[in-house]
Amino acid sequence: MSEFAVVGKNLPRIDGIPKATGESQYAADLWVPGCLQGRILRSPYPHARILNIDTSKAQAVQGVKAILTAKDVSNVRFGMWIFDETLFKSDKVRYVGDEVAAVAAADDDAAREALELIRVEYEELPAVFDSEEALKPDAPLVHEDFAKHKTLIPLVGHEGNQACRVRFYDGDVEAGFSEADEVIENRFRTHAHHPTYLETHAALASIDSADDLTVWVTTQGIYKSQETIAKLLELPLTRVRVIGTTVGGGFGGKKPRVEQYAAALAYKTRKPVRIMFSREEDLAATFKRHPTLIDIKSGVKRDGTLTAWELKALLNTGAYADHGPSVASFGAFNARGPYKTANVNIEARLVYTNLSMSGAFRGYGNPQFTFAVESQMDIIARTLGIDPLDLRRKNAMGPGDPMVNGQRYPGVRLRETLEQAAEAFGWGKTKRVSPDGKKRGIGIACASHPSGGWGSSATIKLMADGSIQVVTGIIEIGAGEYTVAAQMAAEAMGVPYEKVRVIAADTDGFPFEQFTGASRATLNVGHAVRLAAQDACEELIRRASEMLEAPMEDLKTEGERVFVASAPDRGLSYAEVAIAANLFKKGPILGKGSWVPDPPPAALERVEGAAMNDEFPTHGFVTHIAEVEVDEETGEVDIVRMVCSHDIGQAINRGGLEGQIEGGVTQGIGYTLVEEMIFEQGLLANGTLVDYKIPNVLDVPAIEYHFVEEADPNGPYGAKGVGEAVLVPTAPAIANAVYDALGTRMMDLPITPDKVLRALSKQN
Repeated sequence: MSEFAVVGKNLPRIDGIPKATGESQYAADLWVPGCLQGRILRSPYPHARILNIDTSKAQAVQGVKAILTAKDVSNVRFGMWIFDETLFKSDKVRYVGDEVAAVAAADDDAAREALELIRVEYEELPAVFDSEEALKPDAPLVHEDFAKHKTLIPLVGHEGNQACRVRFYDGDVEAGFSEADEVIENRFRTHAHHPTYLETHAALASIDSADDLTVWVTTQGIYKSQETIAKLLELPLTRVRVIGTTVGGGFGGKKPRVEQYAAALAYKTRKPVRIMFSREEDLAATFKRHPTLIDIKSGVKRDGTLTAWELKALLNTGAYADHGPSVASFGAFNARGPYKTANVNIEARLVYTNLSMSGAFRGYGNPQFTFAVESQMDIIARTLGIDPLDLRRKNAMGPGDPMVNGQRYPGVRLRETLEQAAEAFGWGKTKRVSPDGKKRGIGIACASHPSGGWGSSATIKLMADGSIQVVTGIIEIGAGEYTVAAQMAAEAMGVPYEKVRVIAADTDGFPFEQFTGASRATLNVGHAVRLAAQDACEELIRRASEMLEAPMEDLKTEGERVFVASAPDRGLSYAEVAIAANLFKKGPILGKGSWVPDPPPAALERVEGAAMNDEFPTHGFVTHIAEVEVDEETGEVDIVRMVCSHDIGQAINRGGLEGQIEGGVTQGIGYTLVEEMIFEQGLLANGTLVDYKIPNVLDVPAIEYHFVEEADPNGPYGAKGVGEAVLVPTAPAIANAVYDALGTRMMDLPITPDKVLRALSKQN
C-alpha cells in the first residue's frame, strides 16, 4: 500500500471525548422553554376499520393543547418507493401500533391521560401475518386501494397482497439442471430482527413567528427528514429546517418515524413539542429486518462446479412497503452469492401482512439471502463429499467475473479472503475436542457487499490561521464518519489532522446528502471531501501565484506552505494566503466537491422490476469461519472462535474499522442465536428488553479479524465501505459450524436451544 501522512492512521475520533464525557447532546436531551410533550395513540388491533374517533374527553384534560387525527391534517400519502402511508389512519389500521392520533400537552402525565381518554370505535377485520398465507386468493387484503398508490419508480407484480416482484436471470436454468450430476433443493427461513440501538427515536420541533419550523431529530438523513415533514405538512422545503443531533445508533432504523408527528403538533400549537419513544413503543412501531422464506434449487457437477442456481424468496414487509422494494432488489442481487454460475433464475416477492413495518437494517436483505446461500453451499459440499472451503475456492468469483446483473468489477478479492481466513484459522487441522464432552464444529461462509451509491457533496473553507473547515450533510451515527472525513481532508490539503474541523447535519446551508447508510459514507463523502480539497488547493495556489508573482505550475505545496519549487524559501504559509484572500484577494478560499458514482454498466435485460440494480461503484468481499461448542443436553450454542477476513481496500482509520467489525459481528451473532421478535396474532410478545434478548459481553468471543488491504480504483484513496459486510456471513458460518458439530442442519433462524433440541430429537 502507498504511504500516506494521515490516511490509514489510527487517530482519535472527533466525537470520542464529547461522547465519553456526556457532553454530546442526543435528541432526548433537548428541551426549550415552554416545550410541550407529545405522544401518539396507536392501534391495539392488527387489522380493523375505524368507525369513529371521539376526542372530547381528552380535550378536557388540563394541560392538553392539541389533539390531531386524520381529519385535522391533509390526506397526503408518502413512503420510500410506494406511497402507501398517511400521517394518521382515517379508514383502517393495519398493524398493532398504527398511528391513530397524537396529543401535545403541558407535561407527560397530561399527555398520557389524554391518550387513555380518546375513544376509538373499531370494527375488527380478519388479519394475515404469514407471507405465504397472505398470497392465497382468499387472504384478507391489507391494502384494498393498493392499485391507486403512486410509486417512486415503476414496479412490477403489484397485485393482491404482493407489493412487488423482482427478478434477476441469465442463461437457461433448466438446461443447467439437465447438465448437473446432482440437483439439491432446500427451504430456509429467517426471522424478524430489530436494530435495538441504544437511543430510541426522538425529536423536538419548534416554530417561530415567521412560520418556519426547526426540528432536531436523531436521524440518519437530515434531508430525508426535511422532505418527509415538508410533504406531509404541505410546506416548502425552505420553511423546514432539520438539525441532526448526536445519534445513539442507527443501523438503518433511524428513518422518519417521530419527527413528522412532533412537527405537526408544533405547527398546530405554535409551541415547541418534544416526542420520545419508549423502548416498548420503539420495538413495536419502528423498522425491523424482513422475515424471509427462501427456496433454493441448485444444480452441481460431481467435481463441485455449479451449473444452475434457482432461488425464490418471499419477504414479509409488514403493513407498509417502506424500503421493502429495494431490500427485495438488493437481497435478490446477492442471492447467487459471490460465485460463478452461468444459469441463474432469482425471484423475490415483497408481501404485505398485518405485522409492524419491515425496513432498512444493516445488510439490507443480504444477511437473509446469504444465510440461505451459504447454508446451501455447505449442504452441496457435504452431499458431494467436498471440503466446504474447496467448494468455495472452485466457484469463487474473480476480477472481471460478472455479477448477477452483468456488472464487472476489477477489485474482486474473495479468494484472498478465503485463503487469509483459512490460514489464520488453521483450516483442515485436527478439530479441537471440548474438555467437557460438548460437541465442537467448524463452519465457513462468504459474502459480497457493495458500497457507495448516489451523490454526495462537501465544501472546505481555508481559515485565517491555516486550519480548514469541512462542511457536509452526512450524519455521524457511531461509525466514525466525521473522523474519516477529517482524515481525508487533512491528507488532501496537507494539514495536520488536528487542524481540521468537521461541521455537519443541518439542512440550512449545508450541502445536500442522501443519508448515512448503505456502506456509502467513507466512499461517497470521501470522494466529495477529496474533490472539495482539490478545489480549495487549486484556489490556494492561484491566490499564492498572484502574491508571489510566479506561475501556478511552478508552485508546490508542502508543510502548510505554498512555495516556488525551484526556490523553496520563496513562499507563503497557508495562513498568510488565507488572511490576504479574506481581506483583499477576491474573498475567502472555498472549495466545493460533488461526486456521483459511475458504476460499471449492467445488463439490464437480465433484470425485472428491481428498485435498485446498478448503483454501486465497488464491492467488498468477506469470509468468516466460526468454531462452536454445542451442549446436547441443553441445546445451547457457544461460539468458541470467530475468524474474519475482510477485503477493505485502503483503511482510513484503523481503530474505527476494527470497531465496525467487532460491532457488526456481534450484531450478527445476536441475529443468529438470540434476537427474535415474536408476534402472537400481530402483537409483539417480547416487546421489552427484559424479553427481547441481545448479546452481552459474555456471549461474544474475542473476534479475530484480518484485512485484505489493496487499494480499490473506485474508492477515495482506495477505500471501500465495510459497515454492512461485517455481519452478512456471520449467521451461516455459525449455522454451518452447528451442523459440523451435530450432523443436523438448522434451516431457520435464530438457532435457539429449543430448535437444537427438536432437531436432535428428530435425528434420534
